[in-house]
Amino acid sequence: MTKEDYNGSDCTISSGDVNRVLTLSNNTLTSSETFQVFVEGNYQTEDTDYTVSHKVASTTITFLASLYDDSPITVFYGQSLVETTITPSPKSILSTRFIQKNINIFGNSCTLIEIAKTTGIDEYRLVTETETEHENIGCYVHILNESDEEVKEGSFKSGDISFWFDSSNESYCVNGNRITFDSKTYEISEVQKVPPTSTTYLLKCQVKQI
Repeated sequence: MTKEDYNGSDCTISSGDVNRVLTLSNNTLTSSETFQVFVEGNYQTEDTDYTVSHKVASTTITFLASLYDDSPITVFYGQSLVETTITPSPKSILSTRFIQKNINIFGNSCTLIEIAKTTGIDEYRLVTETETEHENIGCYVHILNESDEEVKEGSFKSGDISFWFDSSNESYCVNGNRITFDSKTYEISEVQKVPPTSTTYLLKCQVKQI
């Protein structure tokens, strides 16, 4: 499996234009079943956000929305050693395996902390917290910038962090739970499924440092 990192400036045309084209450095046929594209940490949907022309060399991606030169682009893909026609496994199964494998290989490692709150039954009604730690969880970390929608809307500021997980961690990715990464602790304030209507999805956790 291959990961390639680019910026919008690596694409054709000018900053902010639509239909900018990015050429990959593959030298064998790229696989449509294992192809994933992220712009500024956001998962891109084929035929909605981009189109792709799979080739035995120099596969091209055309971005359908405005793309700026400073926008980071990450592409994951598998390559076929021989160009053949096969009947693939169900896409949902293959995509799930691909997402999990690539987050664990190319991503970072963090600790997810489940928070359970208990209210005392005496007159003081004190609230106590119990923490359950889940260590070495694979994640993709994105630092927000001025071009992110969350920053434009004002709900988060440039420099804030979002964490991406595969769906197997859904029970831990809950508002109020915490993430420890790079010696800092964050509280989850918002969780989104990406894409939201698919049975195969990533979990995007917006956080606030505490």
